[in-house]
Amino acid sequence: MKKEYLFFMVLLLGGEVLISNEAFARRYEFDPQLIGDEKGKSNADVNILNEGGQLPGYYVAKIIINGNLVATRTVDFTAMGQNLQPCFKKADLTSLGIDVSFFQKKTKTQCVDFQNVDNVKVNYDSNTQRLEFFLPDKMLLSQDSDIAPQTLWDDGVPAILMGYDGYIQNSQYHGLYPNKYTSRYLHLTPGVNIGAWRLRNSSSWYKHGNLKGKYQSLYTYLEKGISSIHSRLTLGESYSSGAIFDSFPFRGVKIETDDSMMPYEQRAFSPVVRGIARTQARIEVRKNGYLIYSSIVPAGKFELTNLPGTGSSGELNVSVFESDGSVQHFSVPFTAPAVALREGYFNYSIASGMYNPSLAGVKSRSFVSAEAMYGLPWNITAYGGIQGGQNYQATNIGSGLMLGGFGAVSLDTSVSRTRNQNYQHNDYGTRFRLRYNNYLGSGLSFLFSGEEYASKGFRTLTETFNTWCQENDKFHKDFYKQGSLRNQLSISFNQSFNEFGNITLSGSRRDYWKSNKSTVNYSVGYSKNILNDSTLNLNWSENKFFDITNHKRSDYIASLWLSVPFGHNLYSSYQMISQAKGKSEQELGLNGYAADRQLYWDFREKYKHEIKNAQSTSSLRLTYRGTYGEIGGNYTYNKKLRQMGLNTQGNILLTKDGGLVFSQKQGDTLALVSMPGVSGAKVGYWAGVKTDLRGYTTTGYLQPYKNNKIYINPLSLPSDVSLFETETNVVPTKGAVVLANFNGRVGGRTMVYIKLPDGRPAPFGSIVTMNGDSHESSIVGEGGSVYLTGVPYKKISTISVRWGRDKNQQCKAKFSIPEHKTVSGIYEINTLCSGFPA
Repeated sequence: MKKEYLFFMVLLLGGEVLISNEAFARRYEFDPQLIGDEKGKSNADVNILNEGGQLPGYYVAKIIINGNLVATRTVDFTAMGQNLQPCFKKADLTSLGIDVSFFQKKTKTQCVDFQNVDNVKVNYDSNTQRLEFFLPDKMLLSQDSDIAPQTLWDDGVPAILMGYDGYIQNSQYHGLYPNKYTSRYLHLTPGVNIGAWRLRNSSSWYKHGNLKGKYQSLYTYLEKGISSIHSRLTLGESYSSGAIFDSFPFRGVKIETDDSMMPYEQRAFSPVVRGIARTQARIEVRKNGYLIYSSIVPAGKFELTNLPGTGSSGELNVSVFESDGSVQHFSVPFTAPAVALREGYFNYSIASGMYNPSLAGVKSRSFVSAEAMYGLPWNITAYGGIQGGQNYQATNIGSGLMLGGFGAVSLDTSVSRTRNQNYQHNDYGTRFRLRYNNYLGSGLSFLFSGEEYASKGFRTLTETFNTWCQENDKFHKDFYKQGSLRNQLSISFNQSFNEFGNITLSGSRRDYWKSNKSTVNYSVGYSKNILNDSTLNLNWSENKFFDITNHKRSDYIASLWLSVPFGHNLYSSYQMISQAKGKSEQELGLNGYAADRQLYWDFREKYKHEIKNAQSTSSLRLTYRGTYGEIGGNYTYNKKLRQMGLNTQGNILLTKDGGLVFSQKQGDTLALVSMPGVSGAKVGYWAGVKTDLRGYTTTGYLQPYKNNKIYINPLSLPSDVSLFETETNVVPTKGAVVLANFNGRVGGRTMVYIKLPDGRPAPFGSIVTMNGDSHESSIVGEGGSVYLTGVPYKKISTISVRWGRDKNQQCKAKFSIPEHKTVSGIYEINTLCSGFPA
């Protein structure tokens, strides 16, 4: 019985193997008669289909290099024996990060030959639309961190740019001292691009009430990126580096390492200014007397980043002009983290010219400055610099050390020799500076900076040059009598507790020679996302200082801010602010978005309490972001004040490719999006960024020297528009205007029924291609039908039809779409395909 059972099992398993082998060995073929005409005749060449192949043509493919998805593009596939071979030009391979120096063999066409290159394999799977490259690593362009290969850097097209923002504000005060005035502000940033050269200017004009308008040019300079040495040359008005010495404004020439060409870990430091606006306010940030930033912010907590021309250390003077006429002033001393470079990295800056003072009456004096930093082995960084000018010399030497998990630390010393206008002898001084920063895996970051002035004779270049002034300028002559810094300390601490929130602590202290006066400021904040995407912020800050009457003052602000969403585009907020001298405010707000997030509205009701005084204030702010720019308005009312204003900002671009284009303000590095004839297409994810009536717009905030993807939302395209690709990559250099062309067709959706000269329909599976600039292929279905998009209106179109590799297996047809379309919105056309042999 047991033997019979074993025999039966062997027979069963053997049968299964035979059946399986037969099934896997069987070849399945398409029967041409099943796809013939109504008479059962077939003219379809199904050999390619039976072989699992595909006809040559343009197909969308996911390009994968060594297992990594690089891009999705429309690729031209040509016949190579029984297989399809992708046709790539050398420029196409470079854009994919492949080194074309390994593909030097010339071909009859411009297509790169992959067949005769060792260790290169290219596979295309038409079912999954995957085009896979397998290449040795040496054939890939080296890529440092997040920086794109240098061969992809694009200087853009010649262009004239004009950024603008401005406002007009009318204020009426009632009560004991009625007053009425209008404030006007305009900020322009014109520029010209020619090749790698960038000409830039920043100018502002401000007029308050009946006072005379004030014009100020912050800078005018000509610059050029030098990619071969990762540097930037600047001619004109600019700021010194500030990496080692304090930054200062000058007119002259500067060449320095361009940090934006370097990996992220080598980027320059930029300070962050945080504060609280009690009302809708205008924020002004100044350094060395120059206005470097101005903006209008809503009531509540604000945070300013990416401030220009700050350098690595110094002090920012911040003014908050409130809507009720009051003004807050505070200073933000800052310093960069510890100097620590990776081994082999070299940063430098050389500048020479004339000091460019912001103070009236100060003489302009010549100078030269040089700074350098180099990463040595064993995680050591050496750095130093020299400065020289009329009656001023200084040197610096220092070293930084990366401590691994313990952070980074740097220590340097500066020695100066100065002489001011009032004294004939020289002053000597020494400054020691210690900087330390660390980030722990537990979410804790820490930054400390300390400066100790060993003697009262140490001066910076700015402090010294500001004493050389006109003979009748007593204020600046008495500068040395005010006392200089003795020491300066700053510390910041940030701890993230993930879902339990985030805590920030910061503080600074400054002491002076010849004085027991000190300035101290510190702040603490806590933020947390609570239930249903609600946000809670708690902040407290205090500033202790001496006013102009030498009286010690202490101002503090404590605030609570809560935001609760009511829906997808509707939010409510509550804010409470408490200040010194019994001042307090409470505010309820409701804000949201409408019109596809292009319209932002914000309504607030505030109750303000002071000793022997209380009042409520209502305010409304509207902002609309459209295709051609941004415009907004605001209105504020209480029993003592009525205020209304308008503001606008945007960008104007003039190029040969796109003509005159008006768009939203989006930074200095832009992409000109070109889709001629396609109006209203959404670009990217910014609200209101759409192509204009001609099919052009700009998209900005691009990161120089990096891969930036430009997206087109296909759902925003009109029904008669067909794009071959809805995304593209650009790698702009700093300040460039690069082209982002989206090729496509504008025309009707058409069902074409193709007949051959003998009356039979075009073969099933035939490839149809629109002639001209088209890079899209379609496949003929049953009965010779093919669906085409973007067929031009009022124009004769030509299509090529191929159903095999022989010359007698192709033909051409011409047609034009009719005046009327079907109920479904699709045109139907019958056409005869000529060129088919009898």
